[in-house]
Amino acid sequence: MPGMSDNAKITRSILTLALLFITAVTAVAAPALTLEELQRDATLTPERLAARFANFKFELRAEVQAPRQFLARGAGDCDDFATLAADLLRAKGYTPHLIEIRMPGYLHAVCYIEETRSYLDFNVRAASRPAVPCNGSLTDIARKVARSFNTEWTAVSEFSWRNGDERTLQTVHRNGQHTVAANAIPASAAARAATARAAIPVCRVATNY
Repeated sequence: MPGMSDNAKITRSILTLALLFITAVTAVAAPALTLEELQRDATLTPERLAARFANFKFELRAEVQAPRQFLARGAGDCDDFATLAADLLRAKGYTPHLIEIRMPGYLHAVCYIEETRSYLDFNVRAASRPAVPCNGSLTDIARKVARSFNTEWTAVSEFSWRNGDERTLQTVHRNGQHTVAANAIPASAAARAATARAAIPVCRVATNY
């Protein structure tokens, strides 16, 4: 800056560095999002919920994290987000459905909300409109998710998740076959990890919506 003395320049530089340091420390010290905070939020909608996770990091894990662990760590994958979103929104009066989409080399989970005719996808959490519109059918959700991965879907299932156990409720295959589980067979998180996840990456970051 014209006319600024050397001492003034040094002082300005020190103040700038101090400000950057304070900003960094404040960001690191920011409190983690808590389950109780989300449960108490009377204004929580699907889009507002997704926005709360905008700064979460993507981290692929073999097991679905417990909600408090996921929130405290600020990192996880599609299953962590979808299962937590379903529980929170159900408690707020929404009707969520957990949907799992299979694609060549990939497996991805999202949370469909009947009332908004849209689904929440961890890959889209930071978008300006994080709720992806759809017509509510399993095939439409599968098509849109697969398109975001630049591939085709092979099968799509609705499943439930309770206390670490997954139950497949119905499955639609790309060839048109549709199966409904009369007596849904539970599959524990450990069993699921040993089968589908053993060879299939889950929740690759895809943003081609």
